[in-house]
Amino acid sequence: MSWKKTSHSSESRQIRASKESIVAFLHDPNKFFLLSSLVASVDPVPDTPGSWTVIHLIPTACWKTAVTSHVVSTFRVDGITSVVTAKSMGFTVTTSSTFTVDEMEKNVCEVVEESSVTGNILMMPYINATHSSSHRKLFDRLKERLENEAK
Repeated sequence: MSWKKTSHSSESRQIRASKESIVAFLHDPNKFFLLSSLVASVDPVPDTPGSWTVIHLIPTACWKTAVTSHVVSTFRVDGITSVVTAKSMGFTVTTSSTFTVDEMEKNVCEVVEESSVTGNILMMPYINATHSSSHRKLFDRLKERLENEAK
């Protein structure tokens, strides 16, 4: 029996900004990754283009636990795909997220995230709840930031 489970989710927002400005923002890890309510720091991995070490502060019952993750991103003309691997206390969680920007009309785009999360089956309710909450906040912050910059 495998102790791993994978879940899939999708999130989207309409953002009043140009496709070029949204894609440029997604391609800047120091801006984009730090929109997450869980991310404390982002550092490029030397000599490994498209790779970062990210420190997440994961909420637990009474405190936050620092978890180091490795992120590998592929920059696409219409967005970004990132694979995050985090290991903590003997558990590994892997998240793959693809953000795609579709222009609906001039300066109005839909940003769609398709993601999958794989982790220990016993931890998945907590992992999914934390992932969903943080990515909803990330989308809200992305929308607010880009729409304010577009004004």
